[in-house]
Amino acid sequence: MKKLNTYYIRTYGCQMNELDSEILSTQLENRDIKKVEKEDIADLIILNTCSIRDAAEQKVLGKLYEYKKSKDKIIGICGCMAMSKKEELLKKFKHLDFILGTNNLLDLNNVLDDLIIKKNIQRKKIDTTYEKGLDNFFAKRVNKIKASISIIRGCNNYCSYCIVPQTRGKEVSRDYKSIIKETKHLANLGYKEITLLGQNVNSYGLDKPEWKIHFSDLLYELDKIEGIDRIRFMTSHPKDITKELMYAIRDLKKVCEFVHFPVQSGSDEILKKMRRTYTSEYYLTQVNLLKSIVPNA
Repeated sequence: MKKLNTYYIRTYGCQMNELDSEILSTQLENRDIKKVEKEDIADLIILNTCSIRDAAEQKVLGKLYEYKKSKDKIIGICGCMAMSKKEELLKKFKHLDFILGTNNLLDLNNVLDDLIIKKNIQRKKIDTTYEKGLDNFFAKRVNKIKASISIIRGCNNYCSYCIVPQTRGKEVSRDYKSIIKETKHLANLGYKEITLLGQNVNSYGLDKPEWKIHFSDLLYELDKIEGIDRIRFMTSHPKDITKELMYAIRDLKKVCEFVHFPVQSGSDEILKKMRRTYTSEYYLTQVNLLKSIVPNA
């Protein structure tokens, strides 16, 4: 039976993955498994992976080949590669103990318990359905001053070059009451800055019309919370940024005058092939509108 006293998590990719690693880490520390800074002394190694760039995937594959020598360790894969290459990874790397999908982060403890009891059995947990338990799971953050908060997971845009809709699923907005509750929780712990995360934060609330609350409305609510001094967000898709959001950036004291606003290409032909659903003229129109409303953005 493999021991399980220490763990090491290596994170690849975006800020959402960094937050997911904090969710994984919190579960492990809640069961008294200690974090170590070197993988060679860890009983459990988790690679939280990225599929956006080939270089990141190659680094993960290199690590998995390296871990073939570590038969006494529990090896797990999470993140986007767990969704895009799950069968290939399990078949190719027999020493890989488990795979967790991007919507199955809270299944970590159950998977580990199964592995400890039923040793030498590969375990995978891959669902595309959003895990609602994530709404009320407040992870312990690594940084003690600023923290990321997930407000929407998944993507409905299906750009031709991007695998995120396949690895993260369709857009699911987090309950706004839960977002407000976690922000207050972080403020009480002394956090001063939050970054709201989503593959497309502008889409917040569109999948829940009964809420009658959109991204700009959420910003107004969060701006009221005492203790938080700065609010940032990313990423915004040019196709659905609204005047209401621009006015919120201008009018709300705590919202930073910064917008992550990917252009992707200046060629309409390329944008069409990328399935970005806007033209270069439209993009520039939105930028000019933003600058007219928020001159310092």
